[in-house]
Amino acid sequence: MLDFRYHALSMVAVFLALGIGIVLGSSLGDTVVSNANRDLAGSLRRDLNAARADASSARAGVADRERLIEAAAAP
Repeated sequence: MLDFRYHALSMVAVFLALGIGIVLGSSLGDTVVSNANRDLAGSLRRDLNAARADASSARAGVADRERLIEAAAAP
């Protein structure tokens, strides 16, 4: 039968692993999350700028079309 000593040793090992995991997770995890956040923000900013450029181009095309229609319909 297992002795209390083995049970206590396994409990110490579990809590030691938990403590090491928390320390490593908080230090490395923060760096990984902040890098991912920075990359995501940059990607969204580029997408927003591209969408604004597309909208501006579309507005210019609509304005050109309206001028062409007005010029063709003028007597």
